[in-house]
Amino acid sequence: MHSDYAALCYGKWYSWENRHAQENISMPGIYAIMITHDDYSGRNFNWQDDITYIGMTVAKSGLKGRLQQLENSLVGKSGHSGGNRIREKFISEGYGLYDTANHQWSDGKKLFVCIQAITLNPMDSLPERLKKKGFVANLEYLAFAKYVETNPSHEMPSGNKAHSI
Repeated sequence: MHSDYAALCYGKWYSWENRHAQENISMPGIYAIMITHDDYSGRNFNWQDDITYIGMTVAKSGLKGRLQQLENSLVGKSGHSGGNRIREKFISEGYGLYDTANHQWSDGKKLFVCIQAITLNPMDSLPERLKKKGFVANLEYLAFAKYVETNPSHEMPSGNKAHSI
């Protein structure tokens, strides 16, 4: 079963404000979110990192669009259920909404994101595009499994709903 994880290939962590610099950010794929006081910019992804959320998208707007939806939710708008859960947690702990101007919460915690994009080529046939989108969905569940297997508590990331699995 461990060889099933060979397809998972997250890259480096990017600070939230630099997320658009990631290669293929406009493509579908999976992503991991981390919230921390420490600067993880440029560090390699590690399954022992304090991952807050794992997600995916196959939408035309790609990872860029989905991550914007997450930010919208963090600042009080709608569009991303995981972002809503993270926002509610920070509000309940007294830190308020995410400050997009300063790229942090009032306690100084910052967002970091790591992606694995899957390239869709406009010349791909419909069956090929569908296979790639199915592969993205599969990657998300592999990422959940790897995280739960690696995490000492054997639980989902705090921003994901465990009962939805």
